[in-house]
Amino acid sequence: MLVNAQSRPYTRRMSEDVKITSLARKIIVKNWFDVSRLRVRTTRGVIHVQGRIYKIAGPVNEREGSETVLRKLDEELHNIARVRGVSYQLENWVCASAGSWRKMGVKMAAAQQKAAAEGNQID
Repeated sequence: MLVNAQSRPYTRRMSEDVKITSLARKIIVKNWFDVSRLRVRTTRGVIHVQGRIYKIAGPVNEREGSETVLRKLDEELHNIARVRGVSYQLENWVCASAGSWRKMGVKMAAAQQKAAAEGNQID
C-alpha cells in the first residue's frame, strides 16, 4: 500500500485555482481586453487581476474601458464556479466596495459621490 497515493486537498485546491485562472483569462479575452497588460492569478478561489485595463477593439474613446464594461467583466468573473471573490489592483481604474468603478485621474461630481456612498448610480 502506498502511503502518499491519495490526492491531498492542497493539490486539489491548486488545480482548481489553475482552472479558475484559465477561465478568467478566457473571459477577459472574450471581452476584448489586452491580456498582455494584465496579470491574472487565483489563490484559494480568489481571482487577482493586476495591471492596466486596455481594450483591443471598440471605439477609440473607450480603449481604456468604461464603467459598464468593467461591471460586466466583474459580474462574469464572479460567476465562475468556485470563485470566492475577485481582487483588482489596476493602474487606471478603481473598484469601490459598492461595485461602482472610477477611472483614475477623473474626479467624481458631488452628486455621483453622494450616490456612490449610498450605493445608487447616477448617469
